[in-house]
Amino acid sequence: MIKKMLFMVTLMVCPFLISGCAIAPLISFAGAAYQGYTIWKGGEATKYFNHDLEATYQAVKQSAEQMKLETSPLPPLGMGYALETKSENLLQINVLPVEKNVTKVTIRISLLGDKHITEYFYKTVEDNLAKKTLPVKDKAPIATETNVPSNKIFHGLCFGSYIMSGQMNGDAISEGQLRELVKKVAPYTKWLRTYSVANNFKKIPEMARQHDPSLKVAAGTWLTKHNTRTAPSGNEGIQNLIDLAKAGKIDIAVVGNEATQNGVNPEILINYITYVKEQIKRLPVQVTSGLSLKEAYDVRIVNACDVVFVNIYPCFMPVSVDMAVSRMNSAYMQLKNLYKGKEIIIGETGWPSEGGSYGPAVYDLASAVKYQEEIRKWSIAEGVKYFYFEAFDEPWEGSKEVKFGVWDSNLTPKAGMIKSLIHR
Repeated sequence: MIKKMLFMVTLMVCPFLISGCAIAPLISFAGAAYQGYTIWKGGEATKYFNHDLEATYQAVKQSAEQMKLETSPLPPLGMGYALETKSENLLQINVLPVEKNVTKVTIRISLLGDKHITEYFYKTVEDNLAKKTLPVKDKAPIATETNVPSNKIFHGLCFGSYIMSGQMNGDAISEGQLRELVKKVAPYTKWLRTYSVANNFKKIPEMARQHDPSLKVAAGTWLTKHNTRTAPSGNEGIQNLIDLAKAGKIDIAVVGNEATQNGVNPEILINYITYVKEQIKRLPVQVTSGLSLKEAYDVRIVNACDVVFVNIYPCFMPVSVDMAVSRMNSAYMQLKNLYKGKEIIIGETGWPSEGGSYGPAVYDLASAVKYQEEIRKWSIAEGVKYFYFEAFDEPWEGSKEVKFGVWDSNLTPKAGMIKSLIHR
């Protein structure tokens, strides 16, 4: 009788597993059962990995590089990642979350594609994941603030550090001050975006990973019409950016921020971007430039970038906070339709917690909290990566930009800016 019951259960469960589908009660089982097995359905293969989404995606990208597969990002499916390949065999790779610490990788092959290559690719992914998996006792401890939860509530935070009265953009900041600021934000974000690699600022990527080895960095260097009068090879910031990339300390190199608005000729900006790409072309580091929304419509600049890294501020358009996410989505979709197949990352977005109003846009703490909550929900629903501007209030910026921080200049989190997100 027991054998008969087991046989019936097997008949009921197998169709779901063989098709690569999983109903809610079977998700955990599917991930565990198919670790090590490849499921084929027509020209598409599926394999489950007992690792989280980000670790699996990094292993997939590393494997593609090792197998010399040229890839380019596609619009993601749901909350995962999608890559198009220029291979005669493998056409598209999708990396999709199933549940916590279970991820599936699907590979679509060409009509005459070689399945053995697909199996070899999966094996390479497994090997790369195994290298990153240590016994718990051997893992390096992650330093966080006492009693601070490690809730990664931001995809990324823009990291400005001129928090003290009298500190101005371009000033040298002590290593101690930078370490304190990195320590403050590390538990709450997956990425940091910096704007300088001069002086002690070039140490920020290493500081970040000392606090959290998983923390990624989009490091930037400031470009103006004055410091771009020389060739890129003579620009100290550009050389520091290249050195950090070659040392494996950064994940995205951001060449300038709204540079043409700072007087940089578009052709010179393109030359600088191209130079950086050429110097690190064999490294898994994306090269881009922080673009204003206007600059993002300059096809010449965008074509030079690996990804579109665009700053979008509904508060300056202006619209009310109730309409802000709708306006953000509209701007994002226009760019997505214009640059099909190119990843679009929101390089900056935020809302001032003080500063009066600008048309229907009211700058107060309630609006800032609401915008932060709504933009996070939107980014998750649409699978959009974003950097929230900014971590700290910076007095030097003047006018409305003084009060964009999640923390004030005394390093106190503003009421509701963190707590409301942690408990959602």
